[in-house]
Amino acid sequence: MTNKLDQRGAEILRYKYDPDSRLTNRWSTAKGDTAFSYDAVANLTFINYPVSPDVTFGGGTTSPASFGGWSSAFAFYLTM
Repeated sequence: MTNKLDQRGAEILRYKYDPDSRLTNRWSTAKGDTAFSYDAVANLTFINYPVSPDVTFGGGTTSPASFGGWSSAFAFYLTM
């Protein structure tokens, strides 16, 4: 899916993907442009939110994740 329209035909969501089909950007009229970054082996490493704190994911299950300046030692898995 690359975009979503409302009942009047106005674009309300837009998705962009890299050549490996990973989501790189999600734009919405309400929240703006959210960017997603990945490491060399396709692990999600960073989410840049325009209106809330960014999220940085550490590598593996023992590295911390950082949420807008504070960190935690949880593992995160993104399933699609």
